[in-house]
Order: sequence, then C-alpha cells, then structure tokens
Amino acid sequence: MPITRSSVLIGHVLEAMVRTIVTVILILMIALLVGFRTSAGIVGWLTAFGLLLLFSLTITWISVAFALAVNSPEAAGSFTMFVMLFSYLSSGFVPTDTLTKVLRIFAENQPMTPIIESLRALLLDTALDNNLLYAILWCVGLLIVAYILAVQMYKRKLAK
Repeated sequence: MPITRSSVLIGHVLEAMVRTIVTVILILMIALLVGFRTSAGIVGWLTAFGLLLLFSLTITWISVAFALAVNSPEAAGSFTMFVMLFSYLSSGFVPTDTLTKVLRIFAENQPMTPIIESLRALLLDTALDNNLLYAILWCVGLLIVAYILAVQMYKRKLAK
C-alpha cells in the first residue's frame, strides 16, 4: 500500500504524543494527590495543557531530527541531556535574577524560561506578561524547523 514518506515519522510522533498525554495526566494526578493546589480556572488548565502538548510536540520533532542526524541509538538517546541542560539553565529551579550575569542572559533568552513561567502563571492564576506569547513563538518556530529538517533527512536516508 503506497504511503507518503513522512507518514512513518508522523506515526512515530503521534504515538509519542499519546504517551506524553498519558504521562502528563498521571503526573497531574500525582501532584494533586501529594498536595498541589491551584487557583486556575478551566481556561488556565486547558491553556496549560495545550502549552504542554505544543512543547511536547516540539521536543518530539526535535528528537526525531536529532535521531536521524546521528548514527547510533546510543547517540540518539543523548538528546535528553540537551533538554535537561536547558531546563537547568532556566527559571525552573531558581529565579533568573539570582543567577550570574552570563547565566541570567542565557536563561532569560531561551525557550524553557517562558514555557516554565507561562505554566506557573496559568496554574497559579497570576499575570502572564508576554511569557505565553514567547513560549508559543519559541515552540512553533522550533517545531517548524525541526519538522522540515526531520522530513528532509528522512527523505535523504531513504534515497540512499
């Protein structure tokens, strides 16, 4: 049965997204069980969930492109180190104004900080500022680039 070349990649991404949705729901249930309380309304919850899905889709396509660029499963597995590095060098653990100047500049100008700040603001029902817009722009921009790269690399590998 003829299929488009990109459908194999899209199938893998959709499977990863289903896994991500189940994981996010489990983590939220555990957070609520251990005492996390939020003042967010339904709009805040849905927006936060949508942002998490957009971020997950973006990371999934970046990981697909990364896996196609490297030559071994071990190298492909190292992608999580990059994601963790960006998480550690963001506002996820400490406020950015407590970081050194160089780290603060990096932390304030990378994708994880506006994503984290948006999720905090949405779930704690505080002011969003421009963080949600920046988070969406970062995710959509990276998603487009990663999708194009992944499809092009996949086509090149099939042509060999």
